[in-house]
Amino acid sequence: MIWNTTRDSTLIPTKDGSLAVRVDGDPHKAPLLLCQRFRGTMDDWDPEFVARLSTARRVIRFDNLGIGESSGETPNTVRGMAEVVPLLLDALGIGAVDLLGWSLGGYVGQTVALTWPERVRHLVIAGSGPGGPDGPPPHPRVAEIAAKTAATRGDVQFLFFTETEAGTAAARRHFDGICLGEHPPVAAESGRRQREAIVSWWKGDGAARPHLGKLSMPVLVGNGIADVMVPAEHSFAIAQKAPRAKLLLYPDAGHAFLFQYAEDFCAEVLRFTATHVVDDVVTKEANMADNKESRNKELVLKAFDALFNRRDYAEAERYWSPGYIQHSAHIKPAREGLFDLIKGLPPTLRYEPGAIVADGDFVIVHGRFSGLGQPVNWIAADVLRIENGVLIEHWDVIQDEATREQSKSGLPMFGDHFPR
Repeated sequence: MIWNTTRDSTLIPTKDGSLAVRVDGDPHKAPLLLCQRFRGTMDDWDPEFVARLSTARRVIRFDNLGIGESSGETPNTVRGMAEVVPLLLDALGIGAVDLLGWSLGGYVGQTVALTWPERVRHLVIAGSGPGGPDGPPPHPRVAEIAAKTAATRGDVQFLFFTETEAGTAAARRHFDGICLGEHPPVAAESGRRQREAIVSWWKGDGAARPHLGKLSMPVLVGNGIADVMVPAEHSFAIAQKAPRAKLLLYPDAGHAFLFQYAEDFCAEVLRFTATHVVDDVVTKEANMADNKESRNKELVLKAFDALFNRRDYAEAERYWSPGYIQHSAHIKPAREGLFDLIKGLPPTLRYEPGAIVADGDFVIVHGRFSGLGQPVNWIAADVLRIENGVLIEHWDVIQDEATREQSKSGLPMFGDHFPR
């Protein structure tokens, strides 16, 4: 049978690069986000698997930064890869999703679910593990193959399928379905950075294992009983610790069990994620505005601290768009105009935030600038617009801070005391 899935990609800009995205299924259905394996792209999802899921869901595939059709530098930590997910969801206007992560994508999925639990309704972890040094290691041949610039067809079959008659037949179907070897490979440097993230995860850096008990959403864990890459014992460890977990193990199957048993596993996924999906959508979408506004306020406070207090320009570049639109009479256009202004101010400059409010994409923060090299402090109300997780536009109102003697109201302009 021929399984038809879209090959049309959309590029979504983020502060770190453009993300390539493909969407299958009814756009009005609940979204299901797929997070891919090591050195895998959107083309490497089995078309039968995607097509079966998209009968009942809006299925979203994407290439992470620096992978496949996406630009930017590939993160070298699982946390860095996970940080891309909320940016993508924000750009797509999605509050919460069901998230399915396979292999490395499962590490990413666990990290997203633990860090931003309000964004994940149901978590599906396929052929993956919780990280940390506990449990059985992969087959020794796995590291040898991972170190290669490009794996052979035989290598991929060893990694993903058993060498039985059933495993060989499943490998042939899968390889034909994804047209193995006909798509550009992942860049060597991107693969190296992914491998670095995987090694760190299994050493325990950022691993989910100590925190599995905090997974609050329903979790479906699946694997092939003969997985040589992430032995099934790791799947059992997740299911044992995650409070609302269900475990599925498939016979005579390896790392790519989800494609070998596509009909059965897709049915399980759709049944599992349909549970309470209406209630979850209502609850989480109702809280979406509050969650988004909380994130936007946090972004502004982090950005101001990085630039004004710590003078960390490399970090600050993550928060400000290069094309920053500036309405202030004191600052030249674009991000560089703002950065140049700060570089010209004394090292005594300090910023103290006060009241902060958010509405949609806008944040207003009331704060005090001191140590400016001027006779008085500035009290500022900064209005910022946020788009795709970065500060994109700015307005401000600035006043000199009044002393007690100058204040007709008898109240300080900032905080609970007058300047000394």
